Amino acid sequence: MRCLPSNARSGEAHLATIRGTVPSLLGELRGCRFRERCDLARPACDDDIALLEHPGGHLARCIVTAEETSHASGA
Repeated sequence: MRCLPSNARSGEAHLATIRGTVPSLLGELRGCRFRERCDLARPACDDDIALLEHPGGHLARCIVTAEETSHASGA
């Protein structure tokens, strides 16, 4: 979420980037598409993940909770 332009308006000079490269769309796609590039990835991210509801009614295919994300970002 730190890659969204709204952060630039809140005083940050640069948008955050996601390390690595975008995975190929050829062949079978399994698990989280960001797992190789995510600092919070875990073994369960290799499995297919259902659409989950997160706090605030947000839907995502991510098993990382908002609390874990805020601790990792230093918030």
